Amino acid sequence: MHFHSNNDIVVKILAQIATEEKKPYKKIKKLFVVKCDIRVTHRFWDILAKDFPGHYYTEVSHCPGCCEFSLE
Repeated sequence: MHFHSNNDIVVKILAQIATEEKKPYKKIKKLFVVKCDIRVTHRFWDILAKDFPGHYYTEVSHCPGCCEFSLE
């Protein structure tokens, strides 16, 4: 068994972007994870910096095995 840190934060931010853009969460997740869409990626980091000031996250990854994110 393995562990992913802060999956809930990443999911919450992607869900927020999906709501703002009136698009399904799965589409936003695909744009972020698979397509590496620059617009979604910038929006993700902007929201993260605003919602978690003082935290210095530098990397987000996605595990294809369990489909969870890690934010470090």
